[in-house]
Amino acid sequence: MNETRHTYQAMFLLENQEVRQKGFNAVRDGVKQTLEKHGITVRVLRLWGERAMAYRIGGRRRTTYVLGWLEASGTAVNEA
Repeated sequence: MNETRHTYQAMFLLENQEVRQKGFNAVRDGVKQTLEKHGITVRVLRLWGERAMAYRIGGRRRTTYVLGWLEASGTAVNEA
């Protein structure tokens, strides 16, 4: 069965400490590899900036935001 693929826009939050230690490109490539493992085609993963979050997640107040455009089937998105 051939599923229809759609274009999705997604926002990813990266842990600042990991970005500082490994570098942005290394962490971004890890996100890309994880998505591709689930059959998602990554068109763009772009740094959006480091900013304060609207509310704390895991005690953290700031994060690095990455904006992405992805092409995938609905099943692949659910699996990822």
